[in-house]
Amino acid sequence: MLLLYFIHLILVTITAKNLTSQTLLGCRTNCGSVSIPYPFGIREDCYLDVGFSITCDEHDLSNPLPFLGTGNIEVLNIHHDAQVLINGRYAVDCYNSGGKRLENINAWTDLSESPFWFSATHNIFTAIGCDTIAFFSKIS
Repeated sequence: MLLLYFIHLILVTITAKNLTSQTLLGCRTNCGSVSIPYPFGIREDCYLDVGFSITCDEHDLSNPLPFLGTGNIEVLNIHHDAQVLINGRYAVDCYNSGGKRLENINAWTDLSESPFWFSATHNIFTAIGCDTIAFFSKIS
């Protein structure tokens, strides 16, 4: 029996209040092709607080990628209407009939110090598989 644990965030919109299209003086304005407007920022002195931190992964200098905070959720766009569009990552946890793990991919981010929430009208959160559970959790 093959057990498949699959979570796919088709569209995730994270909403923030008071988003402006400006960047602080001396701060980077983009990571790759994504504009980083204040209150977001890549350096500590460039974002409003840690919840607006963007990590710019520059391992591939021809294609730097922005990530939300320190997680592995890629930011695709920061809209001026106060929405952040992130990559529809999926998580997979597959086992063979003997219970040996064949594949494991995680999707995560830590929103514990974040001013964001997941929109109930702009998101789809789906779990498919045998013995599958998927959830968003808040850690107090």
